[in-house]
Amino acid sequence: MKAISVIVASAFSLMVGACAQPAWIYNGKRYEDGELMRRDMAAVNDSYLAQLKPLNKPVTQRELKVFIPERSYFMDAKLSYLKVGFPTATMNDIEKGYLATTNYDENSNLWRRIEKKGIFPKVTYSYVGGASGIQPTDEYDVFVFSVATQPPAIDQWYYISKRNGRQAIHFDVNLTDIYARADSQLDAIKAAAMQ
Repeated sequence: MKAISVIVASAFSLMVGACAQPAWIYNGKRYEDGELMRRDMAAVNDSYLAQLKPLNKPVTQRELKVFIPERSYFMDAKLSYLKVGFPTATMNDIEKGYLATTNYDENSNLWRRIEKKGIFPKVTYSYVGGASGIQPTDEYDVFVFSVATQPPAIDQWYYISKRNGRQAIHFDVNLTDIYARADSQLDAIKAAAMQ
């Protein structure tokens, strides 16, 4: 999910800044301990999944194949992105900052929410080195996580179908509640599946 991306820019500047103490904001709370933030995020994600009510039946007969970048590909892309503003940044900076790792964790688990919601009769996922060349068929649509490697691009989920091509999928940025944003992202996926 893109919930993390809302805070990425300011957190990266705090994280890599000269002498700044790393700090993050998640769900309206300020964290100076990245591990505590990560645990709280996992708890919120688990809680959201537990309360998620499935649809009565799938909205389509097509299956969904979800393609998630491999962790190493994702982390290399985040390092390239960060080096645009901080040329001396290292992978250690990315790993210690927690934002890239938690962003990856959230996005790589989005398929679980889609599966539980029951939008599709079947959801499968695969880890890939990159998102280029992935195409839908008559039997299945694809959902691809595209990773930004240079500003001003952003990480973005794309729903790709033979009927309507490629559509960017995101949550309603006007919503402040994490559950409401997650619901809006699932609604966008459902709407794309129904087209």
